[in-house]
Amino acid sequence: MTTLVLEQQTTVLLTSDVARLRAFFVDTFSYEVTVDIGWFVSLRHPALGSTLDLWSEQHESARELPRGAAGFVLAYLTPDVALAEKRAVAAGAEVVQPLRDEPWGQRHVLLRVPGGPILDLVQRIAPDPKWLAQHGLG
Repeated sequence: MTTLVLEQQTTVLLTSDVARLRAFFVDTFSYEVTVDIGWFVSLRHPALGSTLDLWSEQHESARELPRGAAGFVLAYLTPDVALAEKRAVAAGAEVVQPLRDEPWGQRHVLLRVPGGPILDLVQRIAPDPKWLAQHGLG
């Protein structure tokens, strides 16, 4: 069997407000705009190398695509989740689940981006040894 070669992966976010979502990711998380034709914007993060494409759900090319964020979360690992939360909320994100510590070794917060998906901002912390042992990981 011939190996399939993949050259790039991107995450596409359908939105009712491309400009607002563009501003959120550029201003809050330092993404850079590589393409902007109004109904479609492509962003690239200079440090991570990850890409996000923002696509207007009103554009004719998106009429058959699913709407909403059902089952969709963007997760970002950060060394200071409280600071990341503060910046995201200042940029208009809404807290869905407040900042909390999880026994598996994460401090995180879930946010809804204006006109966009749910974000899970995560900081690594020491896991609970009892929890690890209970799950055969200790």
